Amino acid sequence: MPHESRRSESERSRPAHSEHTRVERKRTLSKRPERPVSIRGEKKVGDLYYPPCTIIPLDWKRTFYPEEIILDFLSKLDYGSWIEEIHDCEDQSLQGMASIRNSIKFYGAAVGMAIGSIEPDGPEHAVIIYWIDEKTRKYWDPGIKINVYFHPKIVVA
Repeated sequence: MPHESRRSESERSRPAHSEHTRVERKRTLSKRPERPVSIRGEKKVGDLYYPPCTIIPLDWKRTFYPEEIILDFLSKLDYGSWIEEIHDCEDQSLQGMASIRNSIKFYGAAVGMAIGSIEPDGPEHAVIIYWIDEKTRKYWDPGIKINVYFHPKIVVA
């Protein structure tokens, strides 16, 4: 008797995996993406509106805190000395983001890190991004301890 496939009758009636046609699904952002997502225009992802950039969402639901409370916390942090290529803007921004997100006072805070530039085509820089409400976001530069106008390319929040 010739060698028969060990697939069941229902499996034999379906094409093999390599023969399946992949169905393209429209990407929705109603649930947390499993990988970074690039958006072209301002878009709501989870419960926050993001600027055009690549986003890496860390959480899906956020808590909004008054701006003066967030700024008071961020301005009192010791970000350490700036040392080129060792402890620079990315390290200071990560430290600020982690400090506020890990503080019992700010669990679930809508805070992250943005990488981009202060000038439209300026040198790469990193700052802390925070939201006061789902649409209002601001950028805090921990190196100079003020809010800045910013052009993000990547946002981790």
